[in-house]
Amino acid sequence: MNYTIEHIKAAFQAAKKGILESDFIKYIEVHAHLHSNNAPSAKRGRKPGVQAEKAVKPAKKGKRGKRGKLGESILKFLSTKGAAGAHIKDISAAVKSKPANVTAWFYTTGKGKTKKVKPATFAYVPSK
Repeated sequence: MNYTIEHIKAAFQAAKKGILESDFIKYIEVHAHLHSNNAPSAKRGRKPGVQAEKAVKPAKKGKRGKRGKLGESILKFLSTKGAAGAHIKDISAAVKSKPANVTAWFYTTGKGKTKKVKPATFAYVPSK
């Protein structure tokens, strides 16, 4: 029997796990049979001589908006709401964005332009 790198790796792993010698010999025999050239192709349920063909789908192109567009649309929406402000869910629905993105905008970019009125409710602060 010709030993390959796979056999040596398997022996090393078996020694680390403490597998019995008889179990390891069975494993090597099965492993050698699967990797021989005349063995039937039993891997992954394929028939001999038939190759599975997959349809390759083109990658979807991202729908990234213009830089600063989210902030502009949030401030425009909040300016119509007045001092009472608006809830994150209402804002995200109006600007067609995820609530997490809108919340992140308020705590980063929108710090100086808005103020928190209630939990998850923000209002526009006009520039002086």
